[in-house]
Amino acid sequence: ANARILDQVRRLEEENQRLRREVGRKEEALGVLRISELRFRQECANLKSYAIDMARGMTSMEVQLYDVDDAIADETERLTLAYLPVIRELQEELNQVKEQLAEERRNNGKARR
Repeated sequence: ANARILDQVRRLEEENQRLRREVGRKEEALGVLRISELRFRQECANLKSYAIDMARGMTSMEVQLYDVDDAIADETERLTLAYLPVIRELQEELNQVKEQLAEERRNNGKARR
């Protein structure tokens, strides 16, 4: 009976050691997973920060583009106003030349008759 009890105690001690080794391996694996999780969380935080910085940069570029668009519109308006008198003068000259040409055609038509 004692031998059987000793055998059961020995098997229980062996099982206990095996379970302790298994718990140790699982704790190691959990430690590795925790480290991986921390790295993953850090990468996520870095990506979020990068995305925020990129969005800020894009917003800044959009503002700059609007500034450029405004500057182009202002310059276009300024040039239009500056050249408007010149354009009107050229249009008047063109109209005068067209009238002279029409008059000459009418005169030439009368002379041929």
